[in-house]
Parts: sequence; C-alpha cells; structure tokens
Amino acid sequence: MLTNPDRYELAAPNCVADDFGGEIVAINLESGRYFSLRGFAYAVWQDLIMGHSPRTIHDSLASIDASLANDTAIFVTDLERHGLIRPSVHAAVTGQPTMSAPLAQEGITPPAVEVFDDMVDLITADPIHEVDEQSGWPKRRENQR
Repeated sequence: MLTNPDRYELAAPNCVADDFGGEIVAINLESGRYFSLRGFAYAVWQDLIMGHSPRTIHDSLASIDASLANDTAIFVTDLERHGLIRPSVHAAVTGQPTMSAPLAQEGITPPAVEVFDDMVDLITADPIHEVDEQSGWPKRRENQR
C-alpha cells in the first residue's frame, strides 16, 4: 500500500536535475551527493515530474508485474529520502501516458538510484567564504570543516 502524496516535484532549489539523453543526473546541493537515474529509473522519474501520481504509476505497473510495482514504490520513497523530489500541491495532472508501463511489459529490471559521494567536498564548498586567500580557488581554508 502506497502512502506517498498525490504528486511530486523537483525539490528545487536544493536539488537540480538535468536529462542527458536518457539519463537523469540530479544533485542534492545540501548533501553534496549526485545521482544517476537510467533505464527504468529514468522513466519513473519522468512520470513523476510529468505529474503522474505514485498511485497511478503503481497501479499501471501492478497490472503487469506486482513485484516491479512494489519495487517502484520503494524507489519513489528513496527519491524523496535523498531529497530529490518533494510532495507538490502545484503539480499539474498530465494527460500523457506513463513512460514506465510500456517498459514494464518488456520485463525491465526494477528502478535503482545510483548514489555518488566522491565530490561532496567540492559541491558543498562555499567558494566565496571558504577560499584560501593566498592560493585562491579551489584551495579551501585549512580551518574550514
């Protein structure tokens, strides 16, 4: 059973995301982590951003593959937990069909969030206040963090 809100939106301004030809790369500017959403994860992301409710996505998938529908519900929860999406009262209901259901019919693997934290220090750095005056950017002051 889903307990998610009716609609989601990008969690801006703390999150930015872009479509790189079938891969969503999103950055949580607070945590400094960045994320890759490819394949089925990409399709579910697009469904959410287009205004489809998690319930609509779940129900369309459940009629094809109940296990995949449940995995997708967990994926949506993970997106929210990582600060990439948030509940929205403003998201418009789309008239477009979901992207995820046709892929589910092809026997796709469950959606997954790939998380990267190798650039946390760079993403969370404050280049105005944390720069070393002698060396300049990107050298950080020694007494920072």
